[in-house]
Order: sequence, then C-alpha cells, then structure tokens
Amino acid sequence: MAVKFPLKMSDGTLVKTIEELRDHFNFIDVLGYYSNGRLIKWLEDRFYDEEAEKVKTLDSKSESLKKDLCGILGIEYLEAEADKIDLNDVLKKNERLERLRVYTADDKILAAVDKVAFTQEELDNLLDKDIKEIYLCGQRFQIPEKQESVMFIGINNPTIYAPENFLEKRIVFDGVKLNGVNDIVWRAERSTDQAEAFKLWSAAAEQGNAEAQYRLGICYYNGKGVNQDYVEALKWIRKAAGKNHAKVFTHNGYSYMDFQKCIATNPIIALKKDGTVVENMEIPTQNWKNVIAVFSGDRVIAGLKSNGTVVTVKHTYRNIAQTLIFPGDETQCGTQDWRDIINLSVKDEFIVGVKSDGRVVTNKEIYNGQCDVRNWRDIVAVSIGNDYIIGLKKDGTVVVAGDNHYRQCAIQNWRDIVAVSTGRYHTIGLKKDGTVIVAGLQDGTDENDDNDLLCSVHVNRDVVKKVQNWNDIIAISFDGRSIIVGLKKDGTVVSADISPHLGTMQEDQCNVRNWRDIVAVSTGNGCTVGLKRDGTICVTPNGNTTQYCSNWSNIGLVLNELEVTEDTIASGQTLSIAQT
Repeated sequence: MAVKFPLKMSDGTLVKTIEELRDHFNFIDVLGYYSNGRLIKWLEDRFYDEEAEKVKTLDSKSESLKKDLCGILGIEYLEAEADKIDLNDVLKKNERLERLRVYTADDKILAAVDKVAFTQEELDNLLDKDIKEIYLCGQRFQIPEKQESVMFIGINNPTIYAPENFLEKRIVFDGVKLNGVNDIVWRAERSTDQAEAFKLWSAAAEQGNAEAQYRLGICYYNGKGVNQDYVEALKWIRKAAGKNHAKVFTHNGYSYMDFQKCIATNPIIALKKDGTVVENMEIPTQNWKNVIAVFSGDRVIAGLKSNGTVVTVKHTYRNIAQTLIFPGDETQCGTQDWRDIINLSVKDEFIVGVKSDGRVVTNKEIYNGQCDVRNWRDIVAVSIGNDYIIGLKKDGTVVVAGDNHYRQCAIQNWRDIVAVSTGRYHTIGLKKDGTVIVAGLQDGTDENDDNDLLCSVHVNRDVVKKVQNWNDIIAISFDGRSIIVGLKKDGTVVSADISPHLGTMQEDQCNVRNWRDIVAVSTGNGCTVGLKRDGTICVTPNGNTTQYCSNWSNIGLVLNELEVTEDTIASGQTLSIAQT
C-alpha cells in the first residue's frame, strides 16, 4: 500500500484533507504544488477524483488559473491577494525547489531556497544583495576578494576558492571543501585539539599562508600544542608582518604586535628592518646589529638584540640645544651580563628588563631601593615612572612598586590591560577594548586632591576625562608629564595635553591630527614621532628634529630571519600579548 504524503504549508501544517487545505490555504504553496504535479497526486491518493480531473484540465498559461483553481478546491477567491502573486515567479521557485530536493530534504534549507546559489552568477547576485548566510549547491564557487562577514553553507560539498585572508575577513564555511592551503587553514581554525591545530597551522604556514604564519606564532608564544618558544613566535609573526597581515598591525581579539618598540623619543631613535638603528643626535650606535627593539631615556639609549642581550649607550644633555656627551663605555650601564631579555624600560640611567620566564631584572637599585621587583612573576612589559615602576602581567593585570604620593599607583583594580605608560603624576593604561584609563593627579575626580599641587601643575580635568573617552586605541605613549598620544586602529592619531602650561612647544607636540597610516607612536622631549606603514617617519615640529628624521626610511619590525644560535633561550620577543 502506497504511503500518502501530506502537503506542507508555509505555516508548518501538514495538510491531509481538503478541509485542512481550505483552512490553511496559501496561494504560493498551492500554486507550487500545482506546477510540480504534487497537488494532482495528493488529490488522487485521497480519492478526490473529481477535483483531480478538473485540475488536470487547467491551462497553466490562462489568466484565470488562480481563480479557477480556487473554485475547484472550494476556496474563496480573493482577487487583491491573488494579484500580488506572479505565477512565473512561483514556477521558477518550484523548479529550484525540485532541483534542490535532489540533494537535500532539510526543511530549513528548502525554506531558504531564495538564498541558494546553483551557479557563480547566482552567488554574485546574492552577495550584491548583502545576504549574510548563503547556501551553495554546485561544483565550485569563487568568493570575491572584497567580500567580508558572510557564512557559506555547502549542500553538496562544493569546492570553494576563497581569499587567503578569509579568516581575517570573518568569512565562515560549513559543508564545503576549500581549495589548496585554505582547506588546511579552515581545519586548523575549527580544530579543538591544540596539538592537531598546531600541526595544521604549521603545514599551512610552511606554504606561505599569512594567517597561518600569524597563528603559528601565537601558538609558539602561548605554548598551545607546542612547547613555548619566543624565538619561533617572533620568527613566524615577522613572516606574517612581512605580508602586511592586518592582525600584526592592529589590536584584535587575541593579540597585537608591538610596533611601539620600533621608535623612541628623547632622543629620537628608530629601528630599521635590517636590525640596525638610526638616531638624530649622532649617538655612536653604528656597531649595533641584530637589534629588534629600541628604548630611549634622558641619559641612556638601549637596544634589545635578537639573542636576548642588551646594548646601551650613555649620553648627557648639555643644554637645550641637545648637545650630548658620550662616555662611550656600554658596560657602565650594568646590562652586559643580561640574557634572555624580551622587553625593557629606560628612564634616566635606570634600566629594567623583562626576562623570557616573566621575571624582572634591574641594572641598579631603583630610586634607592624603593622599587623592589625581585618577586614579580609573569611580567610581559614594564614602565619606569618618577619614583615608581609598573609591571604588566600576562593576564592583563598590573603590579606596582614605589611611591604613590599622587595616587599614580592606584591601579590594583585594573584589568584587561595591554600596555602601560608612566610619568611623574600619572599612569596611563590601554585596555584590551581599545579604551584608555588614567590614574594619578586628576582635578575634581577625588575630594582629597591637593589643590595647591593641582594649581602648580595645571592638571586639566576635562582633558583627562576626554582621554578616558577615547576608543579604538591600539597603542599609547606618554611623555611622562603632560602629553598623551593614542594610536587608533584606523591608523590615525589622537593627542591630549593634560597639563597645558608650557605653551607653544606642547601645542606642536600634539599636532598629529592629519597623520594617516601610522603603526606606532612615541612622544617626549617636545616632539611626537609616528611610524608609517611604509617605513617612513612623521615628526611634529621641534627645532632641527624634522630635518634629521624626515628622510628616514625602511623603519619597522625586523622582518628577515635573524640568526638564532644554539644557546639562545626563548628570547628576542617584541610581542605584547593580551591573553583571552
């Protein structure tokens, strides 16, 4: 005995009798069943023979088809409703449904037949309509390079040719086979096994995929699926940076590459992509090689080398014209025996280093022993302020040692921090969500503010509040006293003077509103420096500074593979990672 099938209507009802059909009648559904012959079969199975014969005699091209069909089925004909329905559209949709049923009986997919692409042309049309979930039923499809934020669901396991950076573009797939290396990348992305994901990222990275190179670097950095290795992390993220992978340049949900260590001010020094440095004061750094990060202070400049050691030069300002005296003996700075260093902070003659194991070393007692950092652990970055030191931990919290007279150390409750910058009266923190937080002397934010001190340093509470309303910030720089500069993820720069009492010099220092394509900023000593994506430098006006730096080029991360010797231990990192 044959199984009698029901007619499924748009409201979900499974119609089994002609009375139920009348109660749940839908013009589009019934016309569809008429065009594919299911209506006649359904009537015959239920012994509505008279109605079935009448339906067989209908002319599908007749203008009265809809009215005649209603009369046969005993349904009131509503002309206004019927006129809204184009029979040709119904026939085309029905043809698509019949074609789709060859591959699937999934009601969800059948209901979304208008979002199914059988050909490349249909796919392009759906993308032009900004459809965000598209079903693919065909042999192969090409995803346009410009496409972003779409989910593609395969019905018959089609082959998809996608842009290499499809993950970055938030393109998601299900039930498809991606072409070439993209298939490996997608399997790695979906893997819940860290060891398996590492192997897949490795395979794709070796084939030159920038996303895989970046993600492999993060695996090495976090020790996921592989032993933690900062050298390998830096190597692979450099490769991704060499292909302008966007996540290397901007803050995202996982991490960001700290381009901040490519430039420093006070005096101005910059890292070239070949591991050498340039500076604006004829400082003897010509023998520096294999440097991966630079740091500058009032009396010392320092370079972090790829093997985890530190090179330094002492200098002294003789006058405001920036004439310098150089003792010329690096060993006087006390870092000659340091190893496994991954980060530094320099102020005056004080140097603090972060080791690959998260511990901290200093070149001398900091502020007469007031800043004891010997027990700090899990540190990824440090910043030396006036009489205090801030440490940024791997989990996004901070630790502090030293004087808290201006409440600049009141940061114990900070969370989700990815960068810190210190000064005399304030500590500046950059949060993972791209906002900025300020601790310290703030006019009006605390009833215990020292009003006499506020008057002497002219702290502007409105400007402080403005800074704390910044958003989309990926890097910050603080000159230690007054000027705060923020780099936005779109490559523009914002600035603020929270103590505007030094006049024109600081106005010039904040003159960054027209800067574009910036990947790093540094402010200090009366000027602000920006590193552009193309490796050139922007400098705010300050005496002869501009003429010294305006012709610099090839500035940026060391993208070539620097030599790593056998005794190198997890060193050479210029990453600042925000953990999730």
